[in-house]
Parts: sequence; C-alpha cells; structure tokens
Amino acid sequence: MLSDYSDRQICKLLEFGFPIGFHRNKESMSLLRDFKVQKEVLQVKNHRGAVEFPNDMEKYLVKELTKGAIIGPFHVNPFDHGIILSPLNTVPKKDSTERRIILDLSSAGGTGVNEFIDKDNYLGEPVSLTYPRVDDLVLLIKKKGSGSHLFKRDLARAYRQIPIDIGDTFLVGFAWNGHIFFDIVLSMGLRSAAQICQRLTNAIAYIYSSLGFDIINYLDDFAGVESPELSSKAFLELQNVLASCGIEESEHKAVGPSTRMEFLGIICDSVKMTLEISIERLTEIDLILLEWLHINALEMLTVVVCLKLWGTKLRGKRIMIKCDNQVTVTVINTGRSRNQFLQSCLREICFVAAINEFELRAVHIAGVDNRLADMLSRWHLHSNYAKTFFEETKYIHLEEFEVTNELFQFIHEW
Repeated sequence: MLSDYSDRQICKLLEFGFPIGFHRNKESMSLLRDFKVQKEVLQVKNHRGAVEFPNDMEKYLVKELTKGAIIGPFHVNPFDHGIILSPLNTVPKKDSTERRIILDLSSAGGTGVNEFIDKDNYLGEPVSLTYPRVDDLVLLIKKKGSGSHLFKRDLARAYRQIPIDIGDTFLVGFAWNGHIFFDIVLSMGLRSAAQICQRLTNAIAYIYSSLGFDIINYLDDFAGVESPELSSKAFLELQNVLASCGIEESEHKAVGPSTRMEFLGIICDSVKMTLEISIERLTEIDLILLEWLHINALEMLTVVVCLKLWGTKLRGKRIMIKCDNQVTVTVINTGRSRNQFLQSCLREICFVAAINEFELRAVHIAGVDNRLADMLSRWHLHSNYAKTFFEETKYIHLEEFEVTNELFQFIHEW
C-alpha cells in the first residue's frame, strides 16, 4: 500500500516505534536519576491538577494499562541505568466532565525532556510537515461542486495509540502513589508528538487517496468531500482503511455524508457554499476578547500596587513609568477612562500621588524592551523564565519585596 510513498521510513517506524527525538548529550543525560530506593519515588511531586483529581488519575491508569499504553507499576527503577520521571497534570476536556491527563515534559530537573527535542529536526532530517487548513477543504468542495457531501472520521485516543521506540521508554516515566510507570506510546505533552502523528496520518491519507478519493488530514482528524453518488462508499472505505492499518477509530465522532459539517471549528455548507462560525466558537472568541480587555486592567492594577508599595520613598519626586501597554499609558497621561475599573485605578493612583506628594507620567515602550518585567509576569509558567531572568540580571543588585493582599485593596472608596 505504501510501495510508492515518498516517506520510506514510515513502515519501519510503525513496526519498531517512533523515537521521540531526544538529543543525548552531557547536559540532557544529567536529567537522569537512579530512583533505586522507594523513598526517592515517594518524593516525586506532581502538579496540583493531578493531585487534586485522584479519581481521574486512577481511572486513567487503569485505562492505559488495559490498552497497553503504559507499563508498570514498579516500586523502584526497573532499568539498569537512570530514568526521568516528569510531573503529571490534568486539564478539563471540552464538553466533558472528564479531565485530560498530561505529562509535563518541560519541568523535570528544571528543564525537562522537551528542552532536548528539536522541533525543526527529526532523526537528522528537517521537519517539513505542513498542517492542512479549512481552505484546503474549501478547495475540495469547489472541486466536487455545489451540493457535494462532506464526511469525517477521527482516530481514537489521538497520540495514545502511536508506539514509541522502546529505547526511549526510560525518558517518559512518571510516578503516582509511590509507583513508577512509563509511556510506551506518544505522551500527551511531548514536543515531537504532533509532527509524528501528522506523519502517520499523512501515510494513511496517501493509502486512502490511492483508492481514488480525496481527503485531508489534520493530526488525528480526517475530512473528505465526494459527490452524493459516491459519498457513502467513500465514507465506508475510509473506515476500512483505518481498520486495515490497525488504527482504532473514535466511532462516536464520525460524521456521515452531509452537505453541512463542522471541521476545525468552522461549519462548511456545500449547498449555500458558505463558511460559518458556530455559536460555541463565537462564545469562545468573546471570552478571549474579555480576557484581553482584562489584561489592560491587570497592567493598570500593577501600577497601583507599585506606587502603594514604594509611595513613601517617592515623596517630592517626578516619576516616569515605562509600560508596554498603550491603554495604561494613555489613561495615566490623560487622566480619564471610560472603563469603570480603569477609572477606579486612576483615582487610586491620584490619591497615592497626592498623599505622598509626587508627580507621575507614563511613557510607552516596545514589548521587546520590557523583557525583564515580562519574565517576572511569566515566572509561574515555566522554570526557564526564572533561569533567564537571573542570567540577565546577574550584574544587577536585586532586592525582593513582599506584595501583600492589602496592596490590592483600594485605600479610598470612590
């Protein structure tokens, strides 16, 4: 089926498992730990997202063991060399009460497995994969004509049925309740997982297209377009191809031939020849916009906190605040805002400036010139921000101040 396929390695990779692309050198191998004593395993910390949802974690372990996706449990390291145990985390699944379990491969040892996986190079070759867009589906609809039928199928468990090279197993370990487990399929959270998954589904799409049908594949999603006369056959053949490749399909996500279908968040209508955004997606966009508006409020509140923290030391001085948020700069310099919260912050700033007798103005700076402050604001997201911050300030005298909850409370009722 793949005798004429351009990716000559894909069959061997499927047979023996995909290497995760971990670059072995002195620095990366320093992440390995022995874990030959149970006490060391018990000291492994997981994120709150995992610790606070133990039932979800237990269900996950049972399911993954049943599916043959993980090996374990082990009381101590079963290998004759060091291993890497990364922290577990969970995030809520869309439209579900269940949680998605993620292996945080960017945290272990302060850097993590992902730090040593090149996103632009895999097995010595440049990663040249491109991901399809909705526009590609539109081209298929135009090719098949108005009233053509759309359909789609999804892989079950996404990355979790794609095997990894057994020689990389020791790199993707984790601990739960004092026991060690290892992934033997692609980990959710692995830097190279997406391009490996796309590479696999590209091969499946090639097999399917050789039968005379058109298909596009985005990671674990397949979408096809066919004439009404052939659409049922095309839909069935896609199922047969997935089954013949030993790929488990998520049957409840399959959408049979229809003139209207949602793909990658966009509703395609082959009768009206239109693209639409669903109500759910519009709601998500509105929430994102509200979050961006909230950023302006946070930037302004930061100025309030700083002035209250050091206000008594600014008496009699002229203060210039450098800020990369244009809204904050404008509100401070004009002395007005239509937003109720920003106006409250402005009044608080005026009150603090008045009782401490200092003058204040703000100037806008580019985000690239505000790197140190940005690192501090992203401190909790990744250990690299702290590492880079200390590297860039090693010749600067630093002093740490405690920011109490009282500083976030406005002094005066306006």
